[in-house]
Amino acid sequence: LVTTDNGGMVNFHSNGTHYPDSAASAGSNFPLRGSKTTMFEGGVRGSAFVTGGNMVMSAKVRGTTFSGLMHAVDYAAIILGRAKVQTIYMKSKSTQSSIDGVDFFPAMNAEGILANPVFPARKHLPVNINYWGKKYTAIRFGKWKLIIGVPCLNGQSIDGWFPVGDREPELSNETKKPYYLFNLEKDNSERINLANDDKYQHIISRGKKLIQSYIDEEYMQPQGNFFHPKSLPLLHKGTWAPFLKPQESVQYLPPERHVGQVIREEQF
Repeated sequence: LVTTDNGGMVNFHSNGTHYPDSAASAGSNFPLRGSKTTMFEGGVRGSAFVTGGNMVMSAKVRGTTFSGLMHAVDYAAIILGRAKVQTIYMKSKSTQSSIDGVDFFPAMNAEGILANPVFPARKHLPVNINYWGKKYTAIRFGKWKLIIGVPCLNGQSIDGWFPVGDREPELSNETKKPYYLFNLEKDNSERINLANDDKYQHIISRGKKLIQSYIDEEYMQPQGNFFHPKSLPLLHKGTWAPFLKPQESVQYLPPERHVGQVIREEQF
């Protein structure tokens, strides 16, 4: 199973810092809208392929294409399923739970995929849920995609379409909206925001209810993107490994502190 990232940086431009100056340094997933760190398709959609011979894919389904909803967490479920690892566990003495991913492999390898390449293993998919679903949040359901609040991380100006080569980027002139709604079957470049049309308000309500269902289930606010010195591979024989003890919480460190300084200060 091989997957791509969602577009690479075409040009790098900096205003005297080591951080890229958006939108001059935006990644390109053209003709999709947006770039990395945005909730638009140019920031979240990727492609992948599966290979491995008869032990992996039957000859009948080779060369077929699946264009339905799949999440990165599904990769773990697919691999664990091939290894016959149990993915259902007891969350408590009376509550059964399972990992987040969906094992697509049985459907991918079934002859039915030839007749229905968009099998409904996932009917909806949370792209991102942040700030309890109030902003920087998006969900896919069927042909629809709903974005709530700011669609770009930290308000960066990378809303637009960024072709490769000598073509100039086309920045979006759309003012910030509380909602963005797109019909991706007809408009996968996300140029027509349907959220302002009254006849689509029930679709927005449906998307918001789906987001709330994920929040009600087991939502946790994403952790800050800070250094965690105990996770460094040099402390784990050169590997990335679990670094927290059971019930231990993560202590965040300010991002401006240098990793080397942190190691010395914490005396690891």
